[in-house]
Amino acid sequence: MPERVLTKYQYGPEVTRGTAVAATRILGADPAPVPNDRIWNQVRYSAGRRGGAAHKRNDTLLVKDTLNFSNLYFQALPLLLQCSIDGTIAPAEQTAGQLDYLWSAVPLWNAPNTPSTISLQLGDDVQAWVMEYLMFDRLKFSWGVPQDGEGSPVSCEASYFARQLTAQAFTAALTLPSNLAVLNGKLCRMWLDSSWATAGTTEVTNTLRGGELEILTGNHPKFFGSANKYFEGYGEGDIVGMATLTLEGNANALAAYNDFRAGTPKVLRLEFQGPQIGTGVNSRFRIDLNGYWEIVTPVNSENKGNNLTRGVFRTLDDGTNVLAASVITTINAL
Repeated sequence: MPERVLTKYQYGPEVTRGTAVAATRILGADPAPVPNDRIWNQVRYSAGRRGGAAHKRNDTLLVKDTLNFSNLYFQALPLLLQCSIDGTIAPAEQTAGQLDYLWSAVPLWNAPNTPSTISLQLGDDVQAWVMEYLMFDRLKFSWGVPQDGEGSPVSCEASYFARQLTAQAFTAALTLPSNLAVLNGKLCRMWLDSSWATAGTTEVTNTLRGGELEILTGNHPKFFGSANKYFEGYGEGDIVGMATLTLEGNANALAAYNDFRAGTPKVLRLEFQGPQIGTGVNSRFRIDLNGYWEIVTPVNSENKGNNLTRGVFRTLDDGTNVLAASVITTINAL
């Protein structure tokens, strides 16, 4: 039977790009339609008939789709970072014997970042498929801080491309992490500083109401003439970031507005904090953006009679830094 509860995603890190591998972990993304990997175009020849096209053609194979996480969890973040902006991350345990591993994604700005690739399995109990050579070209994190005691999940849209879709059985007997820890938008903190070296010094408190954080990774498929319909390689373009934040319309929001008007460069740090790992450090997702306030709009909206400010922070390259991300979680391998 085609049961919704038996729908799932599983992935495995590829040793050789484009060579599909067995899955090693379940990925807790939301169920979604199976994407297409081909487009059929009609071909009509002048044959003295009214029947329209009599032939069709498909010339290339490519999967482009998005994984959606309604409740993003810390153990999924290493995959998202390593297959997008930094494929050379070496996780390091922070407290001996406590399995609290730091994954630091610090892109190179004048050399290849060599993002990793995965094989992704998807489907249900009727049919599973696999997509190889999967990389992410866009990550978008969204969250809010509820004012009524409701939940505050952090969601993620992870847009990807892959070569093709091939029928294949699921790798058996995989599970989600037993100590899975979800991100909480209420536990997101914010810092604004004047330089990369001082990032994380000046916390902006009692101000952040929620936001969206988007990273365009620059990754893209590259097609060449060959014996195959799918792409042969990939390219790396610009890595840029943007944060759209909802702020309490207080003195901190006014300071951001004044920085916008003056064009003052800033370094924005956003950090989602999570539960402690054993007796070690806490789970954490941190991102630093070097840039400026592109637009700040006071009195943009209101909530329960309180005026809210909307601020859009965009990255700039200062010749040394643009953005960096890191996560502390319980896994030490994809």
